[in-house]
Amino acid sequence: MPATSGGRTTPAFTQPSITIFAAKDFIPFSIEVSQDFPGFATEIGRLFTAEYADRLSQDTAIGAGGSAAPMGIFTRMAATTAGSGAAHVTVTTAGSICAADVRAVWQALPERAKNDPSCAWIMSNSVWSQITALGAPSVTNGLEPGAVQYPVGNAGPRLYGEPVIFATAAPAFTGTTGAANYLVVGAFQRYAIAQRVGGMTVELVPSIPNFPASNLPTGNRGFLAVARFGADVLDTASFRLLSN
Repeated sequence: MPATSGGRTTPAFTQPSITIFAAKDFIPFSIEVSQDFPGFATEIGRLFTAEYADRLSQDTAIGAGGSAAPMGIFTRMAATTAGSGAAHVTVTTAGSICAADVRAVWQALPERAKNDPSCAWIMSNSVWSQITALGAPSVTNGLEPGAVQYPVGNAGPRLYGEPVIFATAAPAFTGTTGAANYLVVGAFQRYAIAQRVGGMTVELVPSIPNFPASNLPTGNRGFLAVARFGADVLDTASFRLLSN
């Protein structure tokens, strides 16, 4: 809350701080390969792009944070207790997800986050399968009609009117009764991904010498890919985590 002075408020403005990490990949190759495989550079570019996408998916979902990696949304919310911001919503019965659990985590989300244009759900396909099963007519006390929607076209599924994001690295549903995180819902513009201008860059290392033996060229080259990015939650109160 802003401090008050003489009947007026004095808001304190702060800037978020996100640590930037460097992801690097290097693929060596011979001059002969570049001569005999005309599309080699294109294929390497596709490989780097796919690897970068996988890295982003993992780090933004379950990145360890701190000095190790960008902070994943599940990692941050799991480490956030109710007293310091957004609350955890625990399932009724450990190892299972019922309709009351889905309603509870949605109801716990602040209205300002629900009304935010960036409001969405993030989870694994296996967790989504548990939720969609609750919408079957045969399920007693299941989800109400219209809770799960599949809009026409390629818009993707929706839960309570908000988009569902599937992340490969999001925790899978295993049925364990131990500690487990299932999904996060909230206003994702409050989750920042900071990326250096240009995103991933790929450069050719034209000649790799025989170091330290002779320092003479070996006829080998290499592609070096570098991407610098970081991520973290800016406002944990804009999210809710459903977990055991």
